[in-house]
Amino acid sequence: NLKDGVSAMHNQPWGEKHFDDPYVANVPYPRAIVTRAVWDAGEQALVLTLVPGETGGVPVEFSIKQLDPTAEYIVTRNGAQFGVISRGSVQQSKEGAGAALVTWTDSGVRITTGLASQETFVVAVSKDPSGKH
Repeated sequence: NLKDGVSAMHNQPWGEKHFDDPYVANVPYPRAIVTRAVWDAGEQALVLTLVPGETGGVPVEFSIKQLDPTAEYIVTRNGAQFGVISRGSVQQSKEGAGAALVTWTDSGVRITTGLASQETFVVAVSKDPSGKH
């Protein structure tokens, strides 16, 4: 818990804008446990850390909701890029993140992967105006 977390929630509640931000959904608890999920508005990135709730190598699937469908996003796992989301389509990287799969759905992005240990995923707006990654 954060220091004075309950007090801050009561005295400084989130504004309406907070509920428009991208967020993670459909994490298969107890197979996976979320230890961090935060939208960093300055970096335009959703940072998500998961740990397995069961012993090693469990398959997990989760969703990222409320992404801007007109933006381009880079998807990484532990710092290795494994996908680019651009205007509703997905390009999978051939190396770097093992057996992770990104798919675009009408309601957002679905990520399917194995989870053997703590993993950090980042879905960030591309900062490369040339479109090269």
